[in-house]
Amino acid sequence: MNIGIDLGTTFSVIAVKGQVNLRDGYPPPDYLPECDTTIIPTPDGDRTFPSVFWVDPDNPNNIVIGTEAKQKAEDGHSPIMFSKRSIGTDEPLKINDRTFTAKEVATHILRHLKDCAERALGEPIRRAVITHPAHFTPNQVDETREAAQDAGFDMSHPEQMMMEPTAAAIAYFKDDKRDPLRVLAYDLGGGTFDVTILERREGVVNMRAFEGDHLLGGYNFDRALVQEVLNRLKAAGRDVPYDENSAEDRGRWARLMQVAENVKIQLSEQKNDKVPVQFRLPNVLVYSEGRHVQILERINREQYAALIQDHLDETIDCCRSALSKAGMSLDELDAILLVGASTYGQWVTRRITDELKMEVVPYSPDVCVAAGAAIMAAKLPDEVIGKDLRISLDVASTSALPKTNISGTLLRNDGKQLTEAARTHLCVSLLTPLAGKLGPVSLSKNCRFIFHDVELLEDDSSSFSLQINDEDGRELMAHEFKVRYAPDDEDIPSFITSLPQPLYLRVAGGMKLIADEGVNLPAKCEVTVKKLRTEPVIKLRIYLKEDEVGFILIEDIPEDAGEGCPVVLDLEITEKGTLTGIARVLNRNDAVVAQNEVQIKFPPIALPTLPQLLAEFEILEDKRQQELALSQVPERRTLLGGKGKKLASKIKKLFGEPKSDKQELAREIRKMDRLVNPPRDDMDPPRAYFMGLLEHCRSLMDANGSDPEVQPLRPMWDRINEQGREAYITKNHKNWATAYESLRLLYERLANLGKTNNGGDGEDIPPTEISKDQGHQVVEGLRALLATERMKVESLPDYATGIRRLVDDIEKKLAEIDAKIDKISSELPPKQGLAQVQIALQSTRKLEKDIRNLGDVVEDR
Repeated sequence: MNIGIDLGTTFSVIAVKGQVNLRDGYPPPDYLPECDTTIIPTPDGDRTFPSVFWVDPDNPNNIVIGTEAKQKAEDGHSPIMFSKRSIGTDEPLKINDRTFTAKEVATHILRHLKDCAERALGEPIRRAVITHPAHFTPNQVDETREAAQDAGFDMSHPEQMMMEPTAAAIAYFKDDKRDPLRVLAYDLGGGTFDVTILERREGVVNMRAFEGDHLLGGYNFDRALVQEVLNRLKAAGRDVPYDENSAEDRGRWARLMQVAENVKIQLSEQKNDKVPVQFRLPNVLVYSEGRHVQILERINREQYAALIQDHLDETIDCCRSALSKAGMSLDELDAILLVGASTYGQWVTRRITDELKMEVVPYSPDVCVAAGAAIMAAKLPDEVIGKDLRISLDVASTSALPKTNISGTLLRNDGKQLTEAARTHLCVSLLTPLAGKLGPVSLSKNCRFIFHDVELLEDDSSSFSLQINDEDGRELMAHEFKVRYAPDDEDIPSFITSLPQPLYLRVAGGMKLIADEGVNLPAKCEVTVKKLRTEPVIKLRIYLKEDEVGFILIEDIPEDAGEGCPVVLDLEITEKGTLTGIARVLNRNDAVVAQNEVQIKFPPIALPTLPQLLAEFEILEDKRQQELALSQVPERRTLLGGKGKKLASKIKKLFGEPKSDKQELAREIRKMDRLVNPPRDDMDPPRAYFMGLLEHCRSLMDANGSDPEVQPLRPMWDRINEQGREAYITKNHKNWATAYESLRLLYERLANLGKTNNGGDGEDIPPTEISKDQGHQVVEGLRALLATERMKVESLPDYATGIRRLVDDIEKKLAEIDAKIDKISSELPPKQGLAQVQIALQSTRKLEKDIRNLGDVVEDR
């Protein structure tokens, strides 16, 4: 039997497909009839396992997992909690004088889950489907898979690693039979947050858009309450120090976090928002004078919601962003699906309902991810073991599509890899009912084979025969199987998988897009590079958005290929989400002289130490303060004193917490570095102006949403957004100019709609406050354009005597537009408010022309 595992930040869950009876003496299971899965409880009868790890300092072989490990904090120990946040990094996690990596902790937790499942079911467990957040980096996914392998699971199939919102949707879609069905999955777990837009149409589920933050979850809520308690103590003159190297201090912090979690749960159970929860913690904390602190505090639900408001704001922003990426409006959704135990709090459901104006569906939030994983685990490919060989076949018995890929792996019968000599002497053929014999095909370097887009019979099951032959044509092994085309089979979770975040490759000419965010998988990309040195290896770095996450090694380049020979790299992100590649080395006549699979590695991400992060921040903050005081550019001062100041305050707050989160700090400091040390924007127009106009176009589409002419323009907006983003990252000036011209045409069409559209009741128009914000964005874009054009002319002799006056006049007019927008009452009805903003922006097109003509004025003079 295969199992599904939700490996969570705070709690983990085990599930199996179907209604299963557990062994005598083990606590009874929890059966979910709506999705036909069984939740396997802990040995104590709880349906979730705390993801907590502890090792006895006096007996290193005594490893404790789960509830017992969590209770160690009450005894003054410091168990490792929330380790999932650190997986994929090199951050050391401490217990007394020992350190562990997050991958090692995950291995122990997964081994414990495997042992419990085997005890409960009374049989060995070999395979599992394990879930991960959609916004995990490849490093984090790889380390989770490796941890599962180290725990004793066979993880040889790519689909055994599965995105959490996908798993939750599989469980939910089995219960909700509507088709078409559009769902926003709001997944707020213990330490991660994902938003996914999914659409089922004719039985096939398409992942339309993603958004999220892998460092946001219930952990942040608990941490906010802990910090509030410490702030109250400090205000009373009791400053509590914290030393990360002290086991006692780490134990106190763990105890505080558990109290915060219990308070959160109690608040969610209160009758109303005003009833407080009282909590006490005697003789745990020690303040600076060495005396124990007696904690006795009260907090109600209303106060708690205010405490975590910024985090909730971020989740709502992510929802709106995901909808925008999907090109959908709220009224096109059929359901908002709540996933993750952190969604049990009323502060979450109420916020979603108030902001998104839609009721939510709490579909077993704490266990539905594991349930979906269990459904997929039951559909893992079969394995066929012969005398000398083993076939691991990657094909389901039913398919919702008329064509299917038939692939697999050939191994020794003991499950180990074939030697290179054995692999090169084997080939695979497929006998099909429609196309006859396909192949033979050779095995790849990792012993894989695949037959693409094999047609299926429409009215009957398709019978196939897979044959393994040696180089002399002798049959070594054969396997017969059937696949049924069943487009209406409701039990088939057929997904069109999309890429959550864009991947890039750094080459000599800049950044090359491998696959963009939201692209349907599989996705292919061809990159040509040149061998510049005599070494037989080329190393190319992989980026996820703007962060380096891995590298590609092209090895075994023949010496006689010569320096400067072209190497064509064919990359593919498979439908299972794995990145593969083949490199073809060409000679001067474009003939292939060598071809090999490439090595693709996603090593753990190295995190700086806290002192290193602090030193980097202090340098950036000093530079921000100096430039703020000395800069003569108004828009630059506005940016540094507004967004820059807010970012600096957030970083200081993170440093001020007792257990500073290095990943959060590193991310925010990277943001500040980009703000203080912006790369020279040599694009025309500057990105800030492009994005301001893009946002203004979106506001016009929202304002005229009831106009039938608007809907055809939304795909145009999406294409411009994607084209502009790729062109900016890859510094493709030609494509950037093309995207801008398309944007100008879109703006003109939308502006004309705004003038002629006298109908509608205003329901699709955004609130006036949002219209004002979008108006300010247009002005900020013009300021960015002005700063770029001024840099081109301010060093010229004529600047001070004539051009400076024109620049000052434009700055004054931009400030006047901002002031007009500010004076618009936010209480105005949306339609009236939008009209007032558009009136205030009437002169912006002439101002843009004046800004672009500054250089011409200099030439005329």
